[in-house]
Amino acid sequence: MKAEYAPFKVQEVVDLLGRFHTHLGPYLIIGARMAEIAIERLGFDPFKMKAIVYTGITPPLSCMVDGIQFISGCTLGKGNIKIEDSGIPEAKFIKDDKTILFRLLKHPDLKGLVTEQVRQVALEYAKMPAEDFLEILE
Repeated sequence: MKAEYAPFKVQEVVDLLGRFHTHLGPYLIIGARMAEIAIERLGFDPFKMKAIVYTGITPPLSCMVDGIQFISGCTLGKGNIKIEDSGIPEAKFIKDDKTILFRLLKHPDLKGLVTEQVRQVALEYAKMPAEDFLEILE
């Protein structure tokens, strides 16, 4: 049975991401947006696609990993996602002979924000055009 993919429906996916991750923050959304674009350009196959995430495992950057797993189907359990401890908000997606690298250009400013304000920043990243905050290299 082939896996099927439905495009990112902002509010529905944001709600599900928040439930999966237990809270909503911008790096979670940024990872999800990276995965969404990777699927649009490489095609959806959660068994053939691989992801390398350069955030390391320290929040809040590492929250990108959950967004990528949730949307792309690249998971730690399947072994098709790797986390590099570089401490940078970048991710690479590979499928067949194609590669896409995402670099975060606009970092969210979260200093001094309370939970609801962080959620609002996340929603801004969910709705803004990707080119406003990501560099995409193919």
